[in-house]
Amino acid sequence: MEVEPRDCFLASFPRSGNTWLRHILYFYLTGAEAVDMSALDAFCPIIDGIDLQRHLAAHAGAPHRFIKTHELGAPYLLTGKVVLLVRDGRDATWSWHRYRMAFNNETPDFDRFLKACLADRYRYRSWHSNVGSWMPLTDSDRVLMLRFEEMRADTEGVFARVLAHLDIPAEPERIARAVALATPGKVAETFRSEVRARRATSDGAGQGGTVERWRSQYTPAQLELFEAKAGDLLAQLGYPLATREVPGTAAPAPLTG
Repeated sequence: MEVEPRDCFLASFPRSGNTWLRHILYFYLTGAEAVDMSALDAFCPIIDGIDLQRHLAAHAGAPHRFIKTHELGAPYLLTGKVVLLVRDGRDATWSWHRYRMAFNNETPDFDRFLKACLADRYRYRSWHSNVGSWMPLTDSDRVLMLRFEEMRADTEGVFARVLAHLDIPAEPERIARAVALATPGKVAETFRSEVRARRATSDGAGQGGTVERWRSQYTPAQLELFEAKAGDLLAQLGYPLATREVPGTAAPAPLTG
């Protein structure tokens, strides 16, 4: 696509809160009280979707165009503005596996998925390759990097920062309303509408949103494997490691599983 200065990219590795943020933006800007995946995709289509140009054409006169992306970071996107949403890679990777089980008939064998993912064998690569590709771009004032966990802790405050970055006027009452509408249950229902449209299984769809679920879902061996590949980036982004101590960070979290 040809990027324009009015373009607003919501960027993330899969299962990092992108659809949740899209919900809040949708409710804030449209004043609507309900949405399904079809309407959400029309409002903020994904950059590699087959309907991207059709959706963008519908926003020809709008002051902003919103585009979702899970692609690797690329400097050409900085003609517009980027909100980069980052989640603990251990949670995002586990959640992506659950999502793929629902929509892609993925094997329930998480160990097999994890090894393939860490080797960049899936679309959008691994968490560390995907997020790592964005890091050189975060020095630009065109990029606002947010942690999913911060958004969970202070949704209204973080969303106000998103609006400021995108040059959209922030109104506290409208922010509170949009956040209240974008509940985990509402986001899950939107995913279920997509499941029904695809006639997929509902297991794993819309089950994101948790923090540090990796502590109960990974075996010690899986944590060793993940952190051997992504530990430096996890630590750089302020996430505690389970398998080794990093100078200047908290001691390793206790292993479970």
